[in-house]
Amino acid sequence: MVSSYEIKQNIEQSNPDDWERHEADWGLYGDGGSQMAVYQPDVNLRIEEGRKAVEGFEEEWAERYPDTEHNDSYSFWVVYNQSPVDHVVLVAVDGYRAYIPVPDRPESESEPWTISKYEYMIGAAVTADYRSYQERLDIGNIEVK
Repeated sequence: MVSSYEIKQNIEQSNPDDWERHEADWGLYGDGGSQMAVYQPDVNLRIEEGRKAVEGFEEEWAERYPDTEHNDSYSFWVVYNQSPVDHVVLVAVDGYRAYIPVPDRPESESEPWTISKYEYMIGAAVTADYRSYQERLDIGNIEVK
C-alpha cells in the first residue's frame, strides 16, 4: 500500500512532462467541466479540479498580471485510486494562463512570495503550458522555497 507521504514525494519529485492533462465533465470533487492531470508513471495518481473557492481573488501578488479581471481560485484534490490524499488551492491567473498555488506572504517587501516544491509541482502539473507557468511565477515574484 502506498502512503500519503510517498504520494506527496512522487509529486514533489515529478517532472511537468510526467503529467497528462485531461478535460472532464465529471469529477469526484467538482461541479463538472473541470480538468485533471494524471501522473503517467502511476495512473492511479491524479490531481482533480474541484469547486471554485474564491471568485475575483485579490492579493498583492495576484494583481501583478495583465489580466486581473478573471483571477479565480479553485480547490484541487490529489487523488490516489478513489481516495483523496490532499487538497491545495490554486489561483487561475492572467486569464487562466496558469494555475498558481497561493503563496506564503514575505516578511518584508524586498523578499519574494514563496511556495513549496510540492505546491509548485501541483501548479505545473495542471497548467497546460509549463513556460507560461514559469513566466507567471516570475511576474508574481513567487519563488520555490
